[in-house]
Parts: sequence; structure tokens; C-alpha cells
Amino acid sequence: MTTTADDVWKLLAELAEAQKETERILKEQSLKTDRQITRLSQEIGNLGGKWGRFVENMVAPACETLFLNRQIPVHQVSQRVRKRLDGKTLEIDVLVTNENHVLVVEVKSSLSVDDVKELIKNLTEFRQFFPE
Repeated sequence: MTTTADDVWKLLAELAEAQKETERILKEQSLKTDRQITRLSQEIGNLGGKWGRFVENMVAPACETLFLNRQIPVHQVSQRVRKRLDGKTLEIDVLVTNENHVLVVEVKSSLSVDDVKELIKNLTEFRQFFPE
């Protein structure tokens, strides 16, 4: 059997159609993958938030115990204290107070230089947010 020019053109047309179908399938798979990545990113973000709360829930009682063991009175331990002032927000992970002292505790599972700089900035604003 001899291959004619028409046979070659027909074969090329079939290949072009197959390529279009492959591109359509790849695009569909890419969209599905993008949606899955978005969903997983959200779930990981939620898990990070839950981990942070878990660690805060471990640290807060330990703060109270630490001070009481050193005969330092603790009148209040508050978690996730948030205060707004002039359109700005200051959030404290754990706030430990007695009659004369206030202890600000920032809880991090991994500490960076930027975290320390942010805490220092927050501490400079602390008295404005909490004048009491």
C-alpha cells in the first residue's frame, strides 16, 4: 500500500486534533491542580493558626505557674488580647498582670529577627494602647 500526500495531510490533521484535545485536557487538569493547591494552602494556613493557639494554650498556664513558683502574684492571665486605637490594632498573645506589673508574652513556634523587631515596635506602643 502506497502512502499518498492526502494520507499524510489526513494524518497531520488528526495529529493537530489530538494535540488540541491534549491541550484542553492539560488546561483542565491545570485548573483542577490550581484549585487543589488553593484549598491545601488554606488548610495549611488554618492548621498554622490552630498550632499557634495550641502553643498559646500551653504557654499561658505555664506563665502563671512560673511566676507563682517565684512568689510573684498573678492576678490575671489573658490570651489573644486585642485593642484598637485610632485605626490601629495591637494584639498580645498572652498578657499577665498583677497590681504593679504587666508581662507581655509573644508566642512563636519559630522566631525570626523580624518577629523581635515587631515585638519591640509593639512594646513601644503598648502604653498608648493600654494606659491603665
